Amino acid sequence: MASMPCCISHEFYRAASENPERIAAVRASGGLRVCKDALECLREAPERFDFESRRASSSFPPVYPGDECVSFADVLCAVCSLSRRIRTVLDGGDDPDLVRSQGFSNGDQTLCSSVSNNDTKSSSTEANGTPLTNGIPQIIGVFIAPSIEYIIAVLSILRCGEAFLPLDPSWPEERLLHVISSSRTVIILKDKSSCSTEVDMIVYKGGCSVMYVSMEASLKENGACDLDWPCERKIPRRFCYVMYTSGSTGKPKGVCGTERGLLNRFWWMQQRMPLVEEDVLLFKTPNSFIDHLQEFLSSVLTCTTLIIPPFEELKANPLLIVNFLKEIR
Repeated sequence: MASMPCCISHEFYRAASENPERIAAVRASGGLRVCKDALECLREAPERFDFESRRASSSFPPVYPGDECVSFADVLCAVCSLSRRIRTVLDGGDDPDLVRSQGFSNGDQTLCSSVSNNDTKSSSTEANGTPLTNGIPQIIGVFIAPSIEYIIAVLSILRCGEAFLPLDPSWPEERLLHVISSSRTVIILKDKSSCSTEVDMIVYKGGCSVMYVSMEASLKENGACDLDWPCERKIPRRFCYVMYTSGSTGKPKGVCGTERGLLNRFWWMQQRMPLVEEDVLLFKTPNSFIDHLQEFLSSVLTCTTLIIPPFEELKANPLLIVNFLKEIR
């Protein structure tokens, strides 16, 4: 890259289009299981653990039996599909994986109209009909643990020109409902493995529609995304994400972050410690901490392979990360 990218969406499209067959991410279920089995066996009966039979089937990136690889072409296709679906729903259309809140049960109201009147005074529209809300984007929650689905959801929201709100699945119900309400979130994306209790809580108590996201469903649709590029809109969005404070001094407060800020951080890191083709990154930080953004953005913007272990297992046994890092280095 000779200069600062114009926007995350453009730079991801460029990088993925130039490296479609490169492995973007590895769902490292098999690799984490090997580390877990090794820890247990070395503690109880080290002579019984067969290291040779558990070796990775490839040296780069390290792939173990049970792992799943996703290419940059797959991620790009999924982002194109999901961004179109999100825009359709925001504009009042329907989706087979959408669970509407009671206020939208008749499908006769666009989600855009749920934004405060103070934010929607502008009557101008983009060429494709997208409302220009004085630069205030609609906020879309992402209620997904760190995963390939989480990355696709965030990239799709950015491609739509809206703002994403990370929602940590481990948050207690009270905090989650407060964040949804105070942020005026218009829709929440949730992975297909969601339990019905969580979705019911968001829809009925939080009054917010939920749309299911899955990598497999997104790959079934083909075709280019015809949405306007965020960087080419007449009125730039004022922010592209919202992160909430811990609330240790009172109620959690939302902090808006800009796309330029994310790109500045990424660009600075690339100048100081540039990622190269042989590097492998690890997605390990909960999405309630801002550092998780650079963990996966650095990967998708430079076509560096990202290893994604099952987050709940890693959180339950943090010591596994030591062995895991040794295996993927």
